[in-house]
Amino acid sequence: FIVPYYALGAELTTDYHERTSISGYRAGAVLAGTLLATAVAFLVFLPNQGAAGPDAKFGRGAYESMGVAFGVAITVSGLVATFGTLRERSRLGSSSAVRRGALALRRTIVETLRDASFRALVSSSSLCFMAGALNASLAMHFLTYHARVPGSEAMTWYFAGFYAGALAGVF
Repeated sequence: FIVPYYALGAELTTDYHERTSISGYRAGAVLAGTLLATAVAFLVFLPNQGAAGPDAKFGRGAYESMGVAFGVAITVSGLVATFGTLRERSRLGSSSAVRRGALALRRTIVETLRDASFRALVSSSSLCFMAGALNASLAMHFLTYHARVPGSEAMTWYFAGFYAGALAGVF
């Protein structure tokens, strides 16, 4: 999904400024979605249970339900994006491989993995996403045990400020 996602902006227009604008809107939408997901995570799935009860961020069940809910949301968003761009893809034409008839899946995968640029893009994207997840995990650990931030609401404000600052940087 990530390769066509990154390539779509370049395919929608040949104008440099429009491509930059599309990239800016995409970055803003990603950060706004991250901000919303963070707020939902802490306020809906990981709220404090009070002083006597266990903190939800340390229970497995909260992460299972959050994973299912976010997985469904990501799948629906991906399908909306895919079907929402079908008209543009047909307007832009299809690749010669599709016009000749689809290549065998195995051959396509092997050819794709031989491309050094593709391997670099997938590797760097994977590292970027892992770094983001590690940052969030370590921040939650730091805020809970070292900074002693009291509860999920305060953590929501911390992460909201973090991502809102990044979103402000888009503009």
